Amino acid sequence: MSGNNTGYIELAGQKHPVRLTLRAVKELNVRFGDLKNLGQVLSDSSNMDALLDALNDTLKILMKAGRCYESLMGTELPPKLPCDPIDVMDADATKAVGIVLATMRGDTERQVETVPKNAEATQDSKALRGSTTTDSEPE
Repeated sequence: MSGNNTGYIELAGQKHPVRLTLRAVKELNVRFGDLKNLGQVLSDSSNMDALLDALNDTLKILMKAGRCYESLMGTELPPKLPCDPIDVMDADATKAVGIVLATMRGDTERQVETVPKNAEATQDSKALRGSTTTDSEPE
């Protein structure tokens, strides 16, 4: 199991990789208009048919991207599903929706590291951390 941005969903006792790639974003945008719309559909349990269709389509897209990436990385993969993902999922879709949303957040979050210009800047920034008090009597 390589890549930090690859998640896994267990279906029929097998762990299948899911990954948000640029191709997956493009396919999701075609299907849902944009990722914000997808998030809204996956969060709305009042229309269960729409939620399950969106979940199924999203999983197929993310699983395809995960398979592609992980096969390039040399990861041993389970056989492709002979059916749709929702055909083998438990009746509670909450866990699958959580995996989809976590995969999307994980691949879209960015970490930014800053490097001080010189060592003196580092020492100055450390000196400013915390608070200091003085023990003096009011005048």
